[in-house]
Amino acid sequence: MENNHKTGEEGLEEDVASRPKIELESSSRSADVASQLNKTVQSSLEEEESNPVKSEKHAPQSKFDLREIKATSLIEPAISILNIIETALNSASPGSASIAAQGLDLLCPPTKSRDIGDYIWILWTMFLDVAQALPHDSDKPGQGALVAILFELQQCAKGDSEWRLWKDLPLLSNFMDETWTDPVRKDEIIDAQSARMWRNQNAFAARCVGAGVGEWAHFGIWQLRAALEESREADQAENQECLILVASEWVIHSGPRLLQWAQDEDKEPEPFDWGTDVATGTLFQGNPGLSHRRWKFWKDRFNEVSKDTALWSEGAIAAAREAVGSMAEAETRQGKEPAKVKCDASRPKCHRCIKANIECQGYNVPLYWITDEESHAPSAIKRQAMKLPLGVPHWRAGQINDVDEHLQDVDGYKATEAREAYASGPFGVFTSRSQLPTKPSTSLIDTLPVEDTPMPEIFEEALDEREANTETASIEEDDVIEDVHPHSENALSLYTAGPAAESQDILHICHSLINPFPMLGREDSKDILVQQLMHNYVHNVATVLQPVVHSGNAYSSIYATQAMAVALKSSKNENEIQHLGPSNIALNSKTALLYALLTSSAFFLRGSDRFGEADALATSFRLKAQAHLQLALKSLFDPKTSSGQSSSEKSLSDYEGVLSVMLTLVTADVLDGQMNEFWIHLDATKGLVRNLRQHVLPGSQAEHLINISYFLRTLSDSLDVSNEPLPWSRDIYNAPLFLGDGSTLEFTYGVTAKLAGFIRQTCILARNTAYYRSNDTDLPDEFLAAREQLLARISEWHISQEPLVSFSKSDDITLLLISKHILAFATSIRIYYHTRVLPCDQDTLQFLVRSVASQLTEIEDIKKRTGYNVIPTATISWPGFIASCQASASDRPVWAKWWNQMLEYRIGNISNLWTVVQETWALQDSELDDGEPYWAVVLRRRGTRILAI
Repeated sequence: MENNHKTGEEGLEEDVASRPKIELESSSRSADVASQLNKTVQSSLEEEESNPVKSEKHAPQSKFDLREIKATSLIEPAISILNIIETALNSASPGSASIAAQGLDLLCPPTKSRDIGDYIWILWTMFLDVAQALPHDSDKPGQGALVAILFELQQCAKGDSEWRLWKDLPLLSNFMDETWTDPVRKDEIIDAQSARMWRNQNAFAARCVGAGVGEWAHFGIWQLRAALEESREADQAENQECLILVASEWVIHSGPRLLQWAQDEDKEPEPFDWGTDVATGTLFQGNPGLSHRRWKFWKDRFNEVSKDTALWSEGAIAAAREAVGSMAEAETRQGKEPAKVKCDASRPKCHRCIKANIECQGYNVPLYWITDEESHAPSAIKRQAMKLPLGVPHWRAGQINDVDEHLQDVDGYKATEAREAYASGPFGVFTSRSQLPTKPSTSLIDTLPVEDTPMPEIFEEALDEREANTETASIEEDDVIEDVHPHSENALSLYTAGPAAESQDILHICHSLINPFPMLGREDSKDILVQQLMHNYVHNVATVLQPVVHSGNAYSSIYATQAMAVALKSSKNENEIQHLGPSNIALNSKTALLYALLTSSAFFLRGSDRFGEADALATSFRLKAQAHLQLALKSLFDPKTSSGQSSSEKSLSDYEGVLSVMLTLVTADVLDGQMNEFWIHLDATKGLVRNLRQHVLPGSQAEHLINISYFLRTLSDSLDVSNEPLPWSRDIYNAPLFLGDGSTLEFTYGVTAKLAGFIRQTCILARNTAYYRSNDTDLPDEFLAAREQLLARISEWHISQEPLVSFSKSDDITLLLISKHILAFATSIRIYYHTRVLPCDQDTLQFLVRSVASQLTEIEDIKKRTGYNVIPTATISWPGFIASCQASASDRPVWAKWWNQMLEYRIGNISNLWTVVQETWALQDSELDDGEPYWAVVLRRRGTRILAI
């Protein structure tokens, strides 16, 4: 058996060795998981050592050492698999099997990868090698833990097809069939080591059948037939004893299952070859197959062995006695009425049945009809009621009043004679397409002939405004306020980059925007241009701005939903929009938001053509967005509004609406690529966030917006060379950053809250370092300690510390992509730390740079291989910018290829960042290092600020 394993490994070695990227990634991830498990083990051991009473009652078992197996497994991912299994086997933690299963799952290549078959085959090879080495009577830790890992692997099931990873433990049955080689032969005597390994292997296989994770009961029948249904050879005592020991393992560990199949032919394991799999031996005079008669024969034969001290050794006799006892216990259980376990209705499995180790009989979905005569449900129904989470993926739950308002809008519109489709929030009414006139619609602005453009005056107005407002549109940094204060005139002057929008202009746009979503059936919109801009935003811009596709996308689920509300409402009631004034905060902010989204959409369609019609249109929309935001700010921060509402009584939704506009204008600047004003909007969010953060609900839309604001300001500060040096302050360094767990950052920016905190603290330490360097003073001890502690935390971080609760485990491609984003962020943070705070040697730095390049290039490769790029999602550029600026000359071609791939996403900011990177490389080649990152020197000389997003 051992030789068969080596041959299999040698056959795989050449193919696996030819894929270094997969091996390197697997080794890194397994090391992370193994490190986490080692910490759990160490904690458990320390607890036992500190509790003498507990130590006496539960003496620690000897540790399992797999060094001999590792010595023969010279390839990856075999070593990584063994490391994970070994740590789990030696762990006393109840969750070690689950953690090990997650680690093995992370090691696995994508389900559509050509490497997955090789990985699975190597995985089962390692499992079998370990099983052969573990004592047959070892439970937990031991063989029981090994079976528990298999069970937990099944809980990591992916996909919904018939062949599901890991639900069906793919290829395991095939592997067991191909590698099942009985070492007991009539022509030779088995050696002690082979006999021990064979018994251990059978014990493991029997445990799997007994636990329901393996369907190879025919192996057990073979062993029971060989040991009990054939005559004993007098000259082969060693072989006969091995057969008895092996056969006993099957009834000890899987007896109840075998008896169940024996008593019910319908439950016999499939598929069976009735000629070989369950054929009888020479001593049993009965029919092939599993039957109660055959079961009784095995029991009688074991009983004979247990009493024959003349022929059998003590070991065989003891094993036979245990086998007889196990069979008797199984019969007792089988004769009893099955225990009734009330199903807990948990999906996808009943946890009570799993805990009781019984087969779940499933559960029905009870439906109860409440008649008009019954005012309420019976108590029995109430007890069985299940709560469903509030909200749907495409429309987040809001206040009850919001729902009522949407329903009233729909009811009111339905009562009219209008034939057009209408929507309010998640509700809508529409007519049949056959009742509406049809005409072809296009999806891109540049496909529309100029003479058919429905708003030609906008282009003329925009071109005039570009010339007239060049100076006012560019706001000097000195004018940027530190905070938005209710009585600050500067706060209001931030958004005076263009003339105030006239009511008729916004009325024209909103009135034309009857239905921006074509799926609702509106095809005769008065303004196809705006309709298509919004369609482009929702279906293209909103997705490309995030690193992965996710239902919680803020660009569509928050910004677009708010803008649609005002557009639809104003199209329904023209009088409501004609008298826009500073007192109407909500309508002004949502109108500004609508303009900002149109700006982003136009910039995205424009691409790199900065002087085309789309560019002029985007500029016009942006100026109007800023004008309406100014009106909203005046109303928000005036001590008394015209409606009589005091500043303290203003709704949190008003602050939330204004914050949405500011963040959307940041996005517009990113899509534009000029980067002339993003920091103005980010600085202006500080006061709004301060007012909001004490009142938002956990997991709410406002919390998401606040965390977006914090993260964007963190990234902005990390590359802001104009930041003044700061002396060390513990309060500033340890100030809390994100609300809640910050998990929405994972799908919005491909980073975790913990890593974002590392960026912020590194940025603060960099400013502290600059302060003491410029003043030529000694570094405070507390600062030095914080610097070392942060480096240790960054270096010890691993992805297994991140729960990634925002993603479904079944969505393996998205989970793989986001994991690589996060790993790229983690490595680039180390580069940022070493270039801003505490230098490291060049070899280490270049290793980190190449690691980031590997992660980012693999992201693009995975998208292409799996078809994920059908819906474009752009990688966040901060890791790539930080790493590529430090790249050596030999590695620059790899980075140049990656940046050119990024340009295809049509985000203007990427072109700007790539230009800075090339200027940084030129500076590296021409000037000596003075201790400051070259990218910082380039930005200082250019006098510009960037946001690598």
